[in-house]
Amino acid sequence: MIPVTLGNILLTGMVYLLLSSFGLSNLIFLITIGVLNWVMLYGFVRLVKRATSASTRHAQAPALRAQRQAKQVPQLVKGAS
Repeated sequence: MIPVTLGNILLTGMVYLLLSSFGLSNLIFLITIGVLNWVMLYGFVRLVKRATSASTRHAQAPALRAQRQAKQVPQLVKGAS
């Protein structure tokens, strides 16, 4: 979270310098930063959701393989007799 926070601080500073160089008011700056932060929050939530689901699938893979193999074992035993 620290690099994300640092990036947000740097982005805010750059946006402020850019907008103030155009002579725009602080209200425009606040609206712009508000929109940017909401967009970044949405992206962050999507990123965490994807990472969480991928790691969950990865962690569950051995258990799912074991369940599939356990279902196949009775079929193999029935077929052998």
